[in-house]
Amino acid sequence: SINIFKSFNNQIEIDIDFPENLSIPIKFEPQSMHWSQAQVTVHSGILKVDGEKYYCPAFSDDLKHDQKFVKLAIDGILKLVTLEEDSVVMIESDNCSSQYKSAEHFYDLQFLADHLKKVIVRIFGIAGHGKGEVDHVGGLAKVTIRREISNGKIFENADDMVTFLCAKFQSNVNPNYHIYNIDPKDLEICRSLNKLLVFY
Repeated sequence: SINIFKSFNNQIEIDIDFPENLSIPIKFEPQSMHWSQAQVTVHSGILKVDGEKYYCPAFSDDLKHDQKFVKLAIDGILKLVTLEEDSVVMIESDNCSSQYKSAEHFYDLQFLADHLKKVIVRIFGIAGHGKGEVDHVGGLAKVTIRREISNGKIFENADDMVTFLCAKFQSNVNPNYHIYNIDPKDLEICRSLNKLLVFY
């Protein structure tokens, strides 16, 4: 049935995966540091629009994998798109209950639809971790970072990784790369606003 949805005219497709942690080791670290490595979060996404494909991994120093992280990841992907009057936004993901199948997620989707004044079609696929192209997006970013660490490079935080990956993949086309940082302060603002909504 997904082909019926994909037959819409002027559609924008977003395929997202759930966030995962990436450890930041040091090439020659003492054994005592092995269990206390810093971590960042990587959220994988793919945008397909007008025959173009964008790999969109989002990085953050915030390690809480909740709906607000997903909300800001989708907002970051949509910044690449100029929506036309008849655009339809299709968002596909797996069935992760805490991040995608929750009342909070549907509230955020309704808010997005009202704000953009666009139809949003939400598609939930079957569980199949590591099986789709969207899993390749985060995997590629992780492998590239780990390879660079093995060559002696030191990354302090998510911002360092984003800067490095943007420089490395800036000339790539089909797919293009949109690598961005989700600021923990923005996440805290989102979470605080959500608590206010629940309170009132």
